[in-house]
Amino acid sequence: MHRRSVLSGAFTLALGACSPKGAEHVEPIATPLDVSEPELLHALAGLRSLLIMEPQRILESSVHEAVMRVVSAERFEAFAASHGGFDLRAARTLTIASFDDATQFVTALGSFSPADLERWFRERVDIEGRAIDRGRIRPFEPLTRTWGGSRRGREQLGMVQSRFAMWEAGRLGPLRVAHLFAQGALKKVKPAATLEPLATLRKFAGDAPLRWYALGPFEGAQASAVAGLLGACTGLTLAIVPLPGLPARIEIRCAMLGTFGEHARSRFVASFDVIANDALGRLCGLHERLSDLRVQTWEDRIEASLILESLRTAEGLRAATDGTVADVMKW
Repeated sequence: MHRRSVLSGAFTLALGACSPKGAEHVEPIATPLDVSEPELLHALAGLRSLLIMEPQRILESSVHEAVMRVVSAERFEAFAASHGGFDLRAARTLTIASFDDATQFVTALGSFSPADLERWFRERVDIEGRAIDRGRIRPFEPLTRTWGGSRRGREQLGMVQSRFAMWEAGRLGPLRVAHLFAQGALKKVKPAATLEPLATLRKFAGDAPLRWYALGPFEGAQASAVAGLLGACTGLTLAIVPLPGLPARIEIRCAMLGTFGEHARSRFVASFDVIANDALGRLCGLHERLSDLRVQTWEDRIEASLILESLRTAEGLRAATDGTVADVMKW
């Protein structure tokens, strides 16, 4: 009997250990959202322009002083104070996407206080709702969303822990798309940056810490710009690359895709000469550049580059845009 009781007790304990009631609840491990390349979080539909900045890289480069001439430390600090403590200088990557219905979508990869950023958002928006999304297929790190109405229409703020933030104004939608891209949930839709014409333009811009893309068609007054070349352009990019050494210099690269005809080079050069010798161009030193304007043309694209002294260009930009920069940093 004793042996039988011992075996029975051991069997009972084993069953108890294996039963759901006795099992310790273990939370599934949340998969990090892939936001390492924010420019891959945008869909092509309706996208008109995409600006990508890497503030940390820029401020650690030879053009640090030039940047501070245009945007002073006081303005950076004032911006942070009025935007939930978010310091633009600490961001690894900032992207600003504009859509054809005037929707704006901004992403920031860096470090910030979610509580402070949400407080800033609540002060500017009539809040309609708040939600925490954790993914449908499998658990992902949570995305906290807050949305509501404002003078800009509707706005939504999304935050992933304290490392990534998304903000949209106008038509709500790009933030949701970006969240799905970050989960790898859009199997049949590719990011705009991997599709033409952006794919080719990205190869040209490379890893420049400041790059801007614009997509055609360019119509109306825009079509007549660059000696009419913009009217035949499907997409263009401007990239700025800080160069090592002294004096501090920047290389400006430009590429245009489209069908431009046999006189594309001469038209591009003539257009640049006009820009370089107008009031703003001379103010920024385009007429006294450190290198000749290099222009190459093919049947389907134009590529150009030149080198400028960054401090001279910064002084010109500060004189020409000081009021505009002040307004932007206050927003």
